[in-house]
Amino acid sequence: GLEMIESPYYQGARAGLPVGLYLVAMFLLFVLMTKVAIASVVLMLLMVCFPICIYSTMRITVSHTRGRVTWSSLWMQGIVSILCGSVLCGFATMVYLKFVEPDILVDMVQRCIDTYASLPGKEAAQMTEMLRSVIKMGLIPTATSFTMSMFWLTAFLGSVLSLVLALAASAIGRRKFGLRNQ
Repeated sequence: GLEMIESPYYQGARAGLPVGLYLVAMFLLFVLMTKVAIASVVLMLLMVCFPICIYSTMRITVSHTRGRVTWSSLWMQGIVSILCGSVLCGFATMVYLKFVEPDILVDMVQRCIDTYASLPGKEAAQMTEMLRSVIKMGLIPTATSFTMSMFWLTAFLGSVLSLVLALAASAIGRRKFGLRNQ
């Protein structure tokens, strides 16, 4: 008989913890990349592998249901897992930016200023002055603003990514289990 298909909300929430830890690891590598050279390489690797992380959670659901889960259900599962993961990452980001290294965003812009100031050319000088103006005018995002922007960016891009991965997981699963396309 058919096993009961669990709610995509439940499946997504359950996958939210590992997805959130993955996103937190990416954030920490982003922070470390100015201090540890290899961090940027590892960050790039994690970014490239992120779709595999999401796809694997969908594949588990496809296998559990023997291919009888709809692509829309998988899409919702992916959205929920990324939203839950983004909440966890947002919390970690906010704590880090508020209490661990509150000046990191200003420091990153200052590093950009130093880099552009060392380059020849009119464009580099213009960029240097523009970045200096950003600091003088207080346009560096606050911890809250940065965190919320990253949350919504991750949620939006994760939704689009989940759509593509859900279509693939559903099609591959249906073929694997010998089911006709819906």
